[in-house]
Amino acid sequence: MTRNVAHHMNAVAVSCMSLALILSAALPAHANDLPAPPVATYPAPPLDNNAVVSTPPPDLSPTNAYDQNNLGWMYQRGKGGLPQDDAEAAKWFQLSAMQGNPYGQTNLGAMYESGRGVPYDPIEAMKWYRSAAAQGNGYAQTAMERLASRIPR
Repeated sequence: MTRNVAHHMNAVAVSCMSLALILSAALPAHANDLPAPPVATYPAPPLDNNAVVSTPPPDLSPTNAYDQNNLGWMYQRGKGGLPQDDAEAAKWFQLSAMQGNPYGQTNLGAMYESGRGVPYDPIEAMKWYRSAAAQGNGYAQTAMERLASRIPR
C-alpha cells in the first residue's frame, strides 16, 4: 500500500471509532435503561364510574342518534359518571329512536316493555321493536316474537 492510502485508512478508522464512542456515550447500556414512552391519553383518561357528574361526557354529541343511544345506555346503567336514571335513559333512547337508529328503537321498546322510565305499554314496545327489526336488528326481531306471545289479541 502506498503511504497516502494507509494514512487515509487510519484516518477513516479513527473517525469511525470516534463516532462509535460518541454514540455509545449517548445511548444507555441496556434496553431497560431507555426512558418509557409517553402514555397515550386519547381520547381521554378513564372516567370514575362512581363519581356522579351533572353533564354527559364531552365526547358524546347530544344531536347524534348513536351518541343519544349511548347516553341512554349510560343513564340506564349509571355509567360514565352519570346517575342511574331510567326516565333520563328513556328520553335519550326516544331521541335516538325518532331519528331512525335501530339500537335506540330497540332500547326504547325494551323500556316500554319493562315499564322502566316510561309507563308499561306493550303496544308501544311492539311499535319500536317492529321499526328496529325492519332495519335488520336481530334482537328486536327476537323481542318482537317474545312480546307477541304476551299481547292479548
